[in-house]
Amino acid sequence: MFLFQNILVNKYKFILKNNYDGLLEYHYDLGNGNYVEIQNFEKEKIFSLTYFLYGEKIVIANRYECNTEAELEFIILKGRWGGRFQSLK
Repeated sequence: MFLFQNILVNKYKFILKNNYDGLLEYHYDLGNGNYVEIQNFEKEKIFSLTYFLYGEKIVIANRYECNTEAELEFIILKGRWGGRFQSLK
């Protein structure tokens, strides 16, 4: 899914941290040990979004299917914590 990888890496500045045979993990550093993690089960186009803030793991989106850039951006920018992500980047 080069489209999704390009969106996450080039547009939103996530870093591809791990590639576990089809499970891709992207991180966005928020500073002070805090970060956003997106997991992508590549073959199924499934995404999960988790914040790690001050030692707390906060799952924002768990196993959402995204087939388009707009669906992925909804999770990142307009979902439960989209405003928070926009204010931190």
